Amino acid sequence: MVTNGVFQNWFEVNILTGIFFLILLPLAGILTIFGFWKENKTGKKLMNANFILLLVTLLYSIIGIPLYSEEILGIQFNYFDIFSHLNYGFFILLINLILALIANIKHPIQ
Repeated sequence: MVTNGVFQNWFEVNILTGIFFLILLPLAGILTIFGFWKENKTGKKLMNANFILLLVTLLYSIIGIPLYSEEILGIQFNYFDIFSHLNYGFFILLINLILALIANIKHPIQ
């Protein structure tokens, strides 16, 4: 039987994960599109913000999810076990971060 405390903890952890994956990743995509269109200092700032959002999401995937895995699933993951559980989604996020870094470096405004 699930108690109120367990449900509340599960809800708080999933809200945090939802904020990172359902809000920050689409926001990073929107910033990428606008950063490519604007070839001025605002575009460069958008590309910097995109890189930072993707970096925070990646770090949360590596550090944050394993910290809360015991409360969510009852199994404690090691820090880099998350690679096998997120399957290709983690590698897509990593490739997206690398592309954001390249786009940030190649932006016409230095």
